[in-house]
Amino acid sequence: EAVEEAILQNPDAKLVIITSPTYEGVISETEGIIKACHKNNIPVLIDMAHGAHLKFMGEEERVYKEADAVAISLHKTLPSLTQTALLLLNGKRIDKKRIKEKLNVFNTSSPSYILMSSVSGCLDSVKNRESFDTYKKNLEGFYKETASLKNLEIKEQSDIGKIVISTAKTNISGKALLKRLRDDFKIELEMAYDNYALAMTSVCDKKKAFKKLKKALFKIDKELKAEEVKTVIYPTPKQTKKKPSGEKELVPRSKSEGRICADYLWAYPPGVPIIAPNEVIDSATIAYLKNIKDTEIYGSNGSDGKRILVYK
Repeated sequence: EAVEEAILQNPDAKLVIITSPTYEGVISETEGIIKACHKNNIPVLIDMAHGAHLKFMGEEERVYKEADAVAISLHKTLPSLTQTALLLLNGKRIDKKRIKEKLNVFNTSSPSYILMSSVSGCLDSVKNRESFDTYKKNLEGFYKETASLKNLEIKEQSDIGKIVISTAKTNISGKALLKRLRDDFKIELEMAYDNYALAMTSVCDKKKAFKKLKKALFKIDKELKAEEVKTVIYPTPKQTKKKPSGEKELVPRSKSEGRICADYLWAYPPGVPIIAPNEVIDSATIAYLKNIKDTEIYGSNGSDGKRILVYK
């Protein structure tokens, strides 16, 4: 519905881009989005960087079957070297000859044969569908066996390969959990945020890896204290209707309410902007920046969460 509304408000739109799955494994309602776009003859590009494995988990129909273009990173969830990716094209809404022309313009004339060989090896390896069946069973077993955790909670996502471990009911942050798993159990998570941490899995993970993570989580879980659920209220700052001046200044966060932001502020990962230029800094945004525990805030132009670049 949100995409349909956006198309109505922007009838001259040329392309709709969605990210599915997200970093944390949330899969969009791609079927409905694609139908809404195609009804208006607008092509859809899916940034499926974190979903290269989904086709082999039986999710092609639900995730991207009718999309016009899909960008997938082989290196994130399939056995391939970093920097290897594919652009899949479908249908006639996107001119394949034009895509080829642009690739010829922007690609290097000296490609890495190591990377190309890695892609070739990866595409050969995924023909072994039994390995994905085993991977899926290992994941299903892990979710079933960790359902009895008392304080930590495993949030099953639509992409089950992303294991999201919630610390919202405990006395530690996601960052603290990541550090504990690294220091005491030699388990490296993908990322951590204020009240959760993410374990990225792949078809290369064997049963013993899932067992090791499960044992570590149960050991940590016993040592934790239960706390009242920490709810995170994500701010939704609004854009200014005024045209801001060109001059900018860094101001303390506590004195920024009502000012027009002149910078992007985000926590990485996940890297989604909390506030962007030309948006008005409201009390909810200030409270959010203040309450994120153990998480470093970055700005693209000097802001750091404690000080924010604003228009004068």
